[in-house]
Amino acid sequence: MFPQLSSDFGRLGHSAAILLALAKDPAETICTSAVQAVSCLYKILFSQKEPTKSKQKRLRWAVRRSPRQSKEKACPSAPSLVQESIWHMAKGPEDQLFSTQLTSLLLAVLDNLRGSNTETLRASEEVLHAVLQNHARKVEQVKEVVAAIYTCLQAHPASFWVRKVLLKALGYLLPFHLEEVVCSCLSFSIPVNRQARQLWTAMASGPQVAMQVLQILLKSLQVKDPQESNEDILAVSLAAMNVIYECFGIPDYRPALMEMQAQLFIPMLSQVCCVRRLALPKDLQARQEDIMKQDPKALTFRSTSVEIIKGLFSLGKDWAVYARIEFQAGWTVLDTPGKFLQGTRLLARAMMECDSPQIRGVFSEAVSILNNEEDEMKKVTALALMVEASAVVGMDSLLDKGQDL
Repeated sequence: MFPQLSSDFGRLGHSAAILLALAKDPAETICTSAVQAVSCLYKILFSQKEPTKSKQKRLRWAVRRSPRQSKEKACPSAPSLVQESIWHMAKGPEDQLFSTQLTSLLLAVLDNLRGSNTETLRASEEVLHAVLQNHARKVEQVKEVVAAIYTCLQAHPASFWVRKVLLKALGYLLPFHLEEVVCSCLSFSIPVNRQARQLWTAMASGPQVAMQVLQILLKSLQVKDPQESNEDILAVSLAAMNVIYECFGIPDYRPALMEMQAQLFIPMLSQVCCVRRLALPKDLQARQEDIMKQDPKALTFRSTSVEIIKGLFSLGKDWAVYARIEFQAGWTVLDTPGKFLQGTRLLARAMMECDSPQIRGVFSEAVSILNNEEDEMKKVTALALMVEASAVVGMDSLLDKGQDL
């Protein structure tokens, strides 16, 4: 029931975490006693501070309070006292909160946000934002915190207020723990449900952050040998691929996707072949079967790789290439086991014959991959594109089309 806190945790911080858990107890006597105890901690905390600092803290809190709260200051209610007290303790001196202890406090707060008591929710909001606003850099167990945020979103699927509170909390973590947050979200992103999509949308807080997210996803989906990789690696790879597909439908990712078109093309094309060679882990196979029973037209976890290639052409408004591939049944060929190279050649030929604006970027990436990449599947894909393109226009013409090659 109580957060696990070691002996080096500051006594005020320790007490705040315990009392916060007790403040949501269904027994009224326990809840009331916890509230009264928090008010005592409030007095202890301020008696330990210098008068100047105490006044500054009170002034900052006064600015945050509404006129209605100011009128009630002479006779505050117990829940509002919890809110004010925990806020100050969360913003207290650095020695009150230790890196190894922040998770316990944050998980206790997030557990409170899963409830329905309005006053408890308000108090939890205050302490959650106060802790993360001041100590987000020190959070060590990011995976557990992100998982708790996701669970809270599931507990309140229709609450705009709770969603706003939780996504704002996630935003505090991003500048310091972006890669850990992305990797944590991948664990519940296959398939990408409504709550997971909300988290991925919140991560696109700016064009540069969106691009960093996509680069982490690109790194996460690369499996060198599907036959030798364990189930966890394969699940992460499939999740990353499905999230990239979902990003095409999230407006804030579109500028980053446009900028990364060439960088994404060959890795995603090689992924088409990779996913056909791997065997789905049993739990993912069962999950996919359930989805297909509910919606026979739903995409399988593997088929999103081809949809991403379609999305890259659509994103660049490369409709002539898209239509030619469609006319030649190229998408079906590409998605057919054993016909990957044939499908790749169809793509390369269509790009050359329609003078695609993506030629320079894609073939520059192909040369770079052939020179530096260790992944054999990517090299095979890049070579197939180059050979077919040179067969259409000749190697000299190909080099003229991409002078930076």
